[in-house]
Amino acid sequence: MAALVEVDIWGEKVRLSSTQGNEFVQRIADYLNDKMREVKLEDPAEISTKKLILKVAVMVASENLLMQQEVGKLEFAVEQIEVQFESLRL
Repeated sequence: MAALVEVDIWGEKVRLSSTQGNEFVQRIADYLNDKMREVKLEDPAEISTKKLILKVAVMVASENLLMQQEVGKLEFAVEQIEVQFESLRL
């Protein structure tokens, strides 16, 4: 069952639900807050919250796509190892 958790993201109270538990939701909030700070440090001039959120969204999407590519490479490598292993069993 999904637990409803209230977290603080960039000064806003947000209620999120997850089947992964409270600690997982808090880790997400912490991650997003870290990314917001990172973007703010890169561009210390006054930046709107909307632009800040959009930049964080681009960063997170980029990280996600790169991880998906890496997972694809690892899956391919595992398949190759399995093929080699099967050929040794014969």
